Amino acid sequence: MVGYGPESKQKLKEYLPKWYESYRHNLAKSTQYSYGSDINLYLIPMLGEVPLNKLTPKMIDDMIAQLREKQLAENSVRYCQRILSSALSSAVKYGYIPINPAKNIMTRFHKNAGRKYDKHSVEQVQQLLAFVHGNVLESAVLLSVLFGLRLSEALGLRWRDVDLTHRQITLHGQLPCDLPHDTKIVAHLEPLKDRDEGETRTFPITEEALPIFLRLRQEQTDQRRLCKLSGVEYYDNDLVVCKPDGSPYLQKRISARFTGFMRSTGMPKIRFHDLRGTAGTNMYNLTGDFYAVSQILGHSVDDFAQQMGVNLNINTVTTRYVQVQEQRKLNVLTAYHRAVFATPQNGAAGNNSL
Repeated sequence: MVGYGPESKQKLKEYLPKWYESYRHNLAKSTQYSYGSDINLYLIPMLGEVPLNKLTPKMIDDMIAQLREKQLAENSVRYCQRILSSALSSAVKYGYIPINPAKNIMTRFHKNAGRKYDKHSVEQVQQLLAFVHGNVLESAVLLSVLFGLRLSEALGLRWRDVDLTHRQITLHGQLPCDLPHDTKIVAHLEPLKDRDEGETRTFPITEEALPIFLRLRQEQTDQRRLCKLSGVEYYDNDLVVCKPDGSPYLQKRISARFTGFMRSTGMPKIRFHDLRGTAGTNMYNLTGDFYAVSQILGHSVDDFAQQMGVNLNINTVTTRYVQVQEQRKLNVLTAYHRAVFATPQNGAAGNNSL
């Protein structure tokens, strides 16, 4: 390749790790983990021996086809392509290669394929809560499917941020995704996604949800007392969702447990993250209050509109400054929670064998 230096001849297995180390500061912690994981699991094993200046769109198309043959989820396949395209765009800017071959591939992904999620109806949420009752997953599932918390937010919620007197939750941060497996003490939380350090997200606790928090707090108090009586050390992280000894759960572990749990219920397949989509969709369908739902979930109005397939026909700058009063959030959550708890919860209780 005339006009390009020796950097153009470096293999992808050499270039991608160096690019990742220089680029990762632009990413959220959870995104850093997924980028690094996909680079090491898929991109380097499949294309690592190819020099930058020899990589072609055909090779990338072939890689995508192989990932699909491995039955990797379509969203995950697309994510790999996006990571590679981002890395190669940097190579173009660095002057290593003239064009980005990942932008000239023949493969086409369905529009918004990476944004669609499965969701459960209100009736299916009722069934899910019946199955998960008493299960080690229960508290995390309740926070996600009733309030739309991300898993990292549910695992990072602290009792000091749950005001049962004024019935309000204030999210200050989320649990880091890269905690070591033997972590006992949570030293710090990460900022909420798409928010700067110190920014929070608030929403009210409904009359229907209040007994849940009272029960969870009492169970945790009892567990702390039992640990003390038995001589087992209790790690007081002040977490609403935690192991019996107070230490934090790992996100990957909860996600894997949830997948196995859903198989045991016989219910339609759904990922843990889809519980958040379930909450948002049901809130919107029951109330039509688009702006309140977007603020409860912590989405920008435009982003939530795209996910829901709604055409706002409203100026983007205007939507950015919409302020939703707490009363509107309470109305939305109350309508959803009343629908969920409208009938007795019948069904098989979970178990703690996971």
